[in-house]
Amino acid sequence: MTTAPDPQLADALDKATALFLKYVTFTDERHAFICSLWCAHTWLFRPQNMHGLYSTGYLAFFSPVPGCGKTDALTVVSQLSYGQPSL
Repeated sequence: MTTAPDPQLADALDKATALFLKYVTFTDERHAFICSLWCAHTWLFRPQNMHGLYSTGYLAFFSPVPGCGKTDALTVVSQLSYGQPSL
C-alpha cells in the first residue's frame, strides 16, 4: 500500500529550498534540497518523538576557501531548524 505525499510537507520543502537558493550559492542545486530535508528532519525527529532511534545525521558545511558562504548557509539552517542552533 502506498500513500500520497503530504502536500503541506512538499510545499514547506519547496519554500525552504527556495530560501536556501536565494541566500546560499551551492555547486549543485540538489544540495539546497538536502539542507531543506535536514531542517524538516529536526522538526520530525525531536528527542521526544524518536521512537527507538538512537542517532541522527549531522549537517556540516566544509570549504577550503574563506568567504564561500558557510556562515550564510548556517544562518538559514538556524532559522528553519527546530531548536534553532546557534551560530
